[in-house]
Amino acid sequence: MRPRVALSIAAVAVVLASPRVCTAGEDEPPHDPEVHVRFPAGSFLPYIDMSTPGGWLHVCKAPCDRRLPQGLYRVRGRTGISPEPFILPAAQRVRVDAFVGYRSANVAGPLLFGFGVALVGAGTTSLLWPSDAGQGIGDGRVVLGVAGMMAGLVVGGVGLFLWELGKSDVTVTPVAKASPKTSGIAWTGNGFAF
Repeated sequence: MRPRVALSIAAVAVVLASPRVCTAGEDEPPHDPEVHVRFPAGSFLPYIDMSTPGGWLHVCKAPCDRRLPQGLYRVRGRTGISPEPFILPAAQRVRVDAFVGYRSANVAGPLLFGFGVALVGAGTTSLLWPSDAGQGIGDGRVVLGVAGMMAGLVVGGVGLFLWELGKSDVTVTPVAKASPKTSGIAWTGNGFAF
């Protein structure tokens, strides 16, 4: 009888130690992707919102490492402009690189660009406007025209830079395997990530 008891105890121990196989009706391991949000240093702290029937629901703020259910999401800042919403891909781990643009730059950029184009137009018009008889090149029109065009190019260039700085951007990338979690700052090629 003793060998049977020992054999039964050994069989129970092997069954309990073996990994559990899930069937259709039982609890399954989570299939939601683990989301890691990165953002460049010096930019607004991005917040992740999930679309619900009642509106947008705040689910995490960067940097965050957590599992999020499949659905429609957006990245926003405290005062920045939100880019287009995105859908999480079906992957174990997803990296979200987010940049929340500056609202003031999104307003000042187009205004400065328009003012720069107007200055270039005024300088060009000054150069091309016919002069009165008897006046030559030394009347200051050329200097005024060239100065207006140069100032317009500089102001327009600053406006384009600010306009680009005002845009928000999000890139969602499935990651094949979990990367080791590090603390601190890492260079991503587009800026520093936390």
